[in-house]
Amino acid sequence: KVLTPGQKVVGEGIFRNAAAWILLHELAHLDLRHSASTIENEKEADKYATDWMSTEASKSTKADVPADRLAANLGIATALMWLSVFDIFFGVEPETTHQHTFYRLEDCLDSIVKKDDEFEYIGTWLSVQLILFIHMQAAGFQFDEADGKKLSGDPRDVTKYLIQRIASEDKTGCEQP
Repeated sequence: KVLTPGQKVVGEGIFRNAAAWILLHELAHLDLRHSASTIENEKEADKYATDWMSTEASKSTKADVPADRLAANLGIATALMWLSVFDIFFGVEPETTHQHTFYRLEDCLDSIVKKDDEFEYIGTWLSVQLILFIHMQAAGFQFDEADGKKLSGDPRDVTKYLIQRIASEDKTGCEQP
């Protein structure tokens, strides 16, 4: 028995929210009558799916709203991190029809995570920060003492720092030569 029943429920909830976000993103293309895949159309579909999930999570019973919003946020983040893993492990390809997924992750979360709700803010950004960091280490990104200063503090800022490292494909150290 690896996971407790409670951990299984949380994991299944995040997975369902991630799958729902992907489906909503694709349905948004139909609803928005997108006929071509462009960066702008992808941003619109991301916004549509993200706003819908955030709005629906906020409609829960008052006691459930914080947990439902966090689950929706983590579902959105998980969906986009699934796609970001390719950039982390295989390198960043030039943008053509989609904005880089790690920037989409940042944009979507910035648009919905409540800064004044510590549970939601810390829960969302710290989770994303930790998952990105784990994947980056597995992919061979090196971190040194200079990184230590940038890897502590506000989890949103740390996440943005990690995203910049992924974007620059800087696996060898804190600063690019």
